[in-house]
Amino acid sequence: MKNQYLPYAAMTLLSFSLCLLGFLITPNSPHLGGLMGLLAGSSLGILLLQVTRFDHKSRSDQQKSNPRQSLGDLTQDFHVLSEQVLQLDLQHNHQIDELKRQIDVIQSREQQFQENINNVNEKINICLTKLNQPIIQTKVDKPKTRLKDTSEEQSSSQIIQWLRSYQVELVNSYSGHDADTILDQTAFFIGSNYPLLHDVLHKIRQSLSCDHFGFRVNLTNEPEQRITAVTNLGTKLKSIGFLSYTYQRQGGRRTAHIRTLDSNGTQFLTGEWLERYAYQVVTKIFEQKGLEYEALMNVIIKDKDGTQSEIDLLCFVKEKPLWIECKVANCEEFISRYSRFAKLFNLNPQQIFLVVLDMPREQAQTLTDIHHVQVVTPDEVPDAIEHTLQVFDGAKPVRRAVLSSSESGVNEPEVFYRLGTPMQLQSFLIAAGLRPLPKDRERLIQTLIERVSSQTSPQTISHIKTDLYASLNEDVSRSKISEFLRICLKSGCFLDPNHQVVKDFRTPVSDLISQDWRDLEDKCVEGIASRLLIQDAHYFQSADKCSHFQSVVGAAPPEPSRLAELEAEIKGLA
Repeated sequence: MKNQYLPYAAMTLLSFSLCLLGFLITPNSPHLGGLMGLLAGSSLGILLLQVTRFDHKSRSDQQKSNPRQSLGDLTQDFHVLSEQVLQLDLQHNHQIDELKRQIDVIQSREQQFQENINNVNEKINICLTKLNQPIIQTKVDKPKTRLKDTSEEQSSSQIIQWLRSYQVELVNSYSGHDADTILDQTAFFIGSNYPLLHDVLHKIRQSLSCDHFGFRVNLTNEPEQRITAVTNLGTKLKSIGFLSYTYQRQGGRRTAHIRTLDSNGTQFLTGEWLERYAYQVVTKIFEQKGLEYEALMNVIIKDKDGTQSEIDLLCFVKEKPLWIECKVANCEEFISRYSRFAKLFNLNPQQIFLVVLDMPREQAQTLTDIHHVQVVTPDEVPDAIEHTLQVFDGAKPVRRAVLSSSESGVNEPEVFYRLGTPMQLQSFLIAAGLRPLPKDRERLIQTLIERVSSQTSPQTISHIKTDLYASLNEDVSRSKISEFLRICLKSGCFLDPNHQVVKDFRTPVSDLISQDWRDLEDKCVEGIASRLLIQDAHYFQSADKCSHFQSVVGAAPPEPSRLAELEAEIKGLA
């Protein structure tokens, strides 16, 4: 009876022993080691049981068949079986060693993973600490533009010194990261093509605020420039995981399908792109002029009472500060705050800007006059900065040109300017919306001729302006293009389908008065001269003023006979 259960007892003891051994030799993963030992012990025990049964059966068979079989033969068989057991034992030991190696690899990866988790936790704690600070204008976890490294005080010494003069401390500012290049490029693309993309961006913002719904953009019969702009935008934002985008062409229909995603792109799409665009435009102007400057984005400042505020863009150029804020919507809710900042830091309207989207020029000028903060649209930023730099050099500030009577339907107010110097003449023409643009005028005229000649049906000046934006891209600013078309309109360069002179921006343009760019330039120069005659009927009787006109406008005044005709036309209109 005892001999019957002895193998089972031996098997149990062997399994327990190897299980305990595996448990002890793998302290980092005792459970896994114990399990491996138990499996190895069980396998060896079963094998031992099979050997015992085989040996018992063999001896019984031999005793029955040949009771006289020699003990030597049985011993030889037993040695063969013992060698097999040893080989199996070596094989299992090799498997156990391999399991130990794999366990070590797993433990090494686990340790590395734990270190990564600790690093992420540290970064999260830093972010939470920043979020808990009381900031007037809250902006959370946004990827920002690559700026100069502000970790050293030397990189923004002038800004820091200026803030300290008002008992204000620079707490922090954004210094950039590796993903900024593609984000900056995307932001500049959006800003440069905003007239073609404003409705798509508006729907994207709606989608982000309404649980990421999808929408379609019908591009059928749209101009090629708009199709290109929308498809490029969709491709760019899809490539960086900010939205889902597909473009379909079925028959004559062209449709873009867009759906926003719950991703890190929310802040970028709801307004950060405008900050990045403004930063690039402003600093590019400084660099093209060879100016030394400091520029910081998302500057957190703290006053002597401990109150913290955030500035979208703070620059220091020509020994003066330049403060810029960007809003994609509802700027009226923030402009009073920026007006208080202007008073606190003694900033004039040429030093503090509020860049907004989709605001009529007359409304922007009204807000500027009331709150003493320069309210501009993105396409006006380059010229506004240029004007500010002129003011820093001593020029007299001038109001922007509001809509003319042909655009707004109201009479222009009579404004009197001194016109004794070239600077005064230039300021007057800018204020009147007749900036002559001598360096760009020839190219603008030739591009306009190509655009009007290639159209298949009459289109309004607004549509023509959008196409010129796309054709000239970054080479000529949008505000320059707008003022150039205004000069052409006032000079009578556009003809309607009835071959009559177009007098407003709403009438479709069928043709131009000439296909020769010199004729169109002469008409533009006459339009500028006519506006000067309205201001000062004796302006061209002075040789010095004629010289000023040629230097500012880039062309000689009209012939005396033509000036007389212009005076007669003005008197006839009066």
